[in-house]
Amino acid sequence: MLQRMGLTPELRRVETGGSPMRFVDERGRTLLHLPAEFAGGEIEVLRGDLA
Repeated sequence: MLQRMGLTPELRRVETGGSPMRFVDERGRTLLHLPAEFAGGEIEVLRGDLA
């Protein structure tokens, strides 16, 4: 859909590349780590850039 609307090049220009996520317990021990490639999805952009 984004390609048909011609938005893909602009979104690729401002994409963040994803953000890694780390889930910790109350003692600060890592329970789960998700790399940026997994957590970001296909295209991730900041809300301000999308608006």
